[in-house]
Amino acid sequence: MYEFPNVRVEVDPEVCKLYRFDLLKVPKPFSAFIRTPLAVFQPENVKDLLEILKFAKKRNLPLIPRGAATSAYGGVVPLKRSLIVDMNRMKNFEVENGKLIAESGAVWFEIERKINKKGYALRVYPTSALVSTVGGWIAQNGYGIGSLAYGSIAENVEWLEVVDFEGLKKVSGDELKFYVGAYGTTGIIVKACVKLRKNNPLGVEAFETSIDKAVEKIDNAYHAAYKNAEKKIFLLAREDGESNDLGLKAWKERFFPLTGYKSTFSNFSEVIVPIESVVDFLSEVEKISKHYQVNFARGEATILIILQSRNILKALKIIKIAEKYNGRPFGTGIFFKRKDKDFWDFKKKIDPKDLLNPKKLKGNLILNFAGLIAWIA
Repeated sequence: MYEFPNVRVEVDPEVCKLYRFDLLKVPKPFSAFIRTPLAVFQPENVKDLLEILKFAKKRNLPLIPRGAATSAYGGVVPLKRSLIVDMNRMKNFEVENGKLIAESGAVWFEIERKINKKGYALRVYPTSALVSTVGGWIAQNGYGIGSLAYGSIAENVEWLEVVDFEGLKKVSGDELKFYVGAYGTTGIIVKACVKLRKNNPLGVEAFETSIDKAVEKIDNAYHAAYKNAEKKIFLLAREDGESNDLGLKAWKERFFPLTGYKSTFSNFSEVIVPIESVVDFLSEVEKISKHYQVNFARGEATILIILQSRNILKALKIIKIAEKYNGRPFGTGIFFKRKDKDFWDFKKKIDPKDLLNPKKLKGNLILNFAGLIAWIA
């Protein structure tokens, strides 16, 4: 059925089942809505990818682009019988005129390791950088290490090459808003140009302190994070700064945000709130959970709250508390609705049959109902 000589194609149902989920723990009542993909494609180049798109369009088959699936918002979860496009074989990258030019499947940590030898470093990268891919993190518009100084990945992308049913196109400027954070619903990211910084050494210090004192110390830092686990540890990284032993230890653990939590957890919620609201937000959240990690970004903070309950209502209640402080969910995925009308007008124009990662960014009626219950509670 699938004849693509230069593309790896997997149709074994048992293998395809592995592509049903990302890191999202889907509650059992909702798992019935998840579908097993019809096939998994692994293209090596744009030409092959365009052939897959042509094939899917002719047969009205939905396509879901997938990187490392390290998100927990269901952004790559099939809600219809679909074809998965696994982008991990398109992983070439280079530094050109001081900018990173990387294919979608390139892994952030591998990039960082190699460009450091050339005197460059990533401005921002995810805490999942050991496996997270360029296209996947851009498609979510992630925040991470370095976001205090340089913002989200959206603020560091100069241009993208994307493919849709019309072909290959290069987008930049205001048009980027239709692709960054769109989870592949408007096109599949195949290449990105990302701003870099000079590989200046970082000084990393860590202290035991309170969250309110930590917020006072983040000015002019490259990265700052606060972990409320067995101990309350504040990590501060500055270009050409000083280091201490606790800082060096905490810096090594930056890729493992759950390190230090002895108790098991069953669920979590992740939000973005303005920095000026972090202390008040957490004082209210601590009535639900005292286990959390804060990564500071430019003007705001991403906060991961660990829950010792499978009750999704608690996770949704934390979202409601964040909204009270002008915050929002960290990701959209299958849970939350993207509300900007110009985006949906663009989506309708570029993909009128909703074949590109369908049913995403629209919110889920059942989960919205659960959210209403959580709000009432």
